[in-house]
Amino acid sequence: MKGVWWAGMAALLSATLGCAHWTAVTQEQVRPQETVQVTLKSGSAVQGEIVANDDTYLVIRDEHGRAFRVSKGDIIALKRKPGAYDEAGLPISEREIAAVKGHRQLLLHALGGTALSFGISFYTGSMLQRGLQEDPTDNTLRIAVTSVGTAIGALFFAHKGDNRDRQLAIQQIRRERAIAAEQELEAERTRKAQVEAELERLRREQETQEREIEALRKQLEAQKEGKPRPPR
Repeated sequence: MKGVWWAGMAALLSATLGCAHWTAVTQEQVRPQETVQVTLKSGSAVQGEIVANDDTYLVIRDEHGRAFRVSKGDIIALKRKPGAYDEAGLPISEREIAAVKGHRQLLLHALGGTALSFGISFYTGSMLQRGLQEDPTDNTLRIAVTSVGTAIGALFFAHKGDNRDRQLAIQQIRRERAIAAEQELEAERTRKAQVEAELERLRREQETQEREIEALRKQLEAQKEGKPRPPR
């Protein structure tokens, strides 16, 4: 019974706190701002955000801000971390997310989850102790179950809260990018309208000048026709 309980708790912890799965990709599939893990022929590995990707090299910036220029010919394995994208399909880098991400949901989930996990674990420990231990004064099992269950529950809910903070940060970045794109589009519309207005002004000026030139030409012709002929 105890073995099954411990195995279940271990599986829960592994499933809820495990890292995201990295996906094998080709060199042509990765784009700037995506997070990748590169394994080289030398056996060394580089992990970080792609800064540049050309025909010959990948430039990767790690979490400490150091940039590595990796020759594509030296790459034997390339994996991409599942990331977030904005409405235009452009990657949102982990650096951007970290700059915006807060910790409010992490704190709320951790506090609430700890209290809830303590209550459930204490009850479970008490039930297990009654059913498995003959000595009612021996609280070892109840204490162990309560301690481990509370810790796992706190981690579980903290992980959920951290994910929620991450999603909120991604949503904020998407909104900000959408607003910036709309502002840029509106600025482009304004520039286009200004250019069209200027072209219209120049067209009218040209028409005015052409009318003035035509009127002057007619005036000169009229003066020429009305000029008396010289005597023979």
